[in-house]
Amino acid sequence: MHSRTKRYLGYASLIAVVWITLIAISGPSSADIRLDTGDLRYRFCGIPITVSSMPEPQRTQLLELAKQSNLIDSSWHQCADYPLPTTNNTDSMCRWFYWNLAAWINEDPDLATLLMEDVASYIRQTNARHGAPESSYILLRCVERKDDGGRVVTAGWREDDQVQMELEALGYTAGSENNFR
Repeated sequence: MHSRTKRYLGYASLIAVVWITLIAISGPSSADIRLDTGDLRYRFCGIPITVSSMPEPQRTQLLELAKQSNLIDSSWHQCADYPLPTTNNTDSMCRWFYWNLAAWINEDPDLATLLMEDVASYIRQTNARHGAPESSYILLRCVERKDDGGRVVTAGWREDDQVQMELEALGYTAGSENNFR
């Protein structure tokens, strides 16, 4: 190999190492969420590098729930762009939606499906850049964290006036067989 070629390869290698180091130091450039599981994928310069899967059993429960809907698929959608334009950490917010969705599966599977569809629609339409899902109150205020890190639906949620307003906006009546599908 010629000395000139070796020198170019050396420069190219140095540039690659510096570029990779800068990417690693600066953190991800964006984050995506998988609509059927809540898995997060972080991109560096547009290249998917790391995946943070939902823990079990929530991941499997969400995957089974997604099968009940024609609107939920296994696609990835952007949910954060770095640096974040506000203090709202949208990738974490979206992950919380999925954590709390899993709590609804045992409480009311039909409502859980509708909530998942609402979250997926919100992410598809906004990339989590503004606003919140129609069901955000139900997802964030009616679920409590358990000591083991899991989630449970708050007792008395059916009597909550704000919950009833959101359910009405979503076209859902608890216990009704004619809610959707």
